[in-house]
Formats: sequence, structure tokens, C-alpha cells
Amino acid sequence: MKYCITVLLLTLTLFAQAQDEIINMTTPPDAEVAFNKFIKKEKFDQDTLLKYEGIKNPLLRSKLTNKVNQIGKAFLEVSSEEVPSDYKYQKKIMFGLSSFNEIKTQLKKEDRARVCHYIIELMDIIDLKSSKGQLNMFTYGFDPSTIKIDEKATKK
Repeated sequence: MKYCITVLLLTLTLFAQAQDEIINMTTPPDAEVAFNKFIKKEKFDQDTLLKYEGIKNPLLRSKLTNKVNQIGKAFLEVSSEEVPSDYKYQKKIMFGLSSFNEIKTQLKKEDRARVCHYIIELMDIIDLKSSKGQLNMFTYGFDPSTIKIDEKATKK
């Protein structure tokens, strides 16, 4: 039930955002190769450069890797369409992130941020500029771009 409500809310958010404008995109010529390379690479390893400890539990690492790779395959599918659009990619991000709901409580903030890091890599392949707040919502539980700042308070 909780999963259905989350998916419904995410869907409604995307539909509201889609009312603005659906932008048709052009798939770069090397996108298929880049997506396949992304899908094959190891994920959730320790990264000393980014100070990420990695996922030690092999079962959890495998689940996370499979879920991220599913998003990569979904992006590859959209990129192969005759007319890919930002809206189609946004839907793939939404459904991909919602697939983590069953294990999200097992993840530290750093692990959720790592998931988003991988999605940003996918977005970069096709030059998708924004997740429309979905990645911030997944990692932090809110989208900072929606916070209204009281201008009077900031002038003090």
C-alpha cells in the first residue's frame, strides 16, 4: 500500500511538471555504447576520492546494482526510440527510484546519494539537464529548489 501511494505521488508530480513542456531530445550517436559500458561496470565499490565506503553486504550490493542497471536499461530503451523526450526519461527515473522503496531503509544517506550519482551519470550520457527534483527527494526527502526563502529574513 505504501509503495502504491509513493508511486502515485511521484506520478502526479511528474504529470504536473510535464504540463510545463515536453522537450524532444536527440540521442547522441555513442549513447548505446555508453549505456552498455555503464551497465557492465562495477557499482557501489569503495571510492576513496569521493570518500564513499561502498556497500559491504554482497546481497544488498547486488540488489542495488541490479536496480541501477534496470534504470540504465530503461534509459537505453528510451534513447533507442524514434522520438525520445525528457518526459520519458523523467518517468524512467521516477519508476527506477520507486523500485528502491523496499530497501531504502537499509541505505545510509551516502548510499542513496551514490544511487543518484549513478543516475546523474546516465543523465549525462543523453544530456538530460535535470531530474526535476526527484534525486533530491530520494536522497534527502525534499527538493531544496521548492523551498521559499523569506527575503525579509535574509536581509537582516
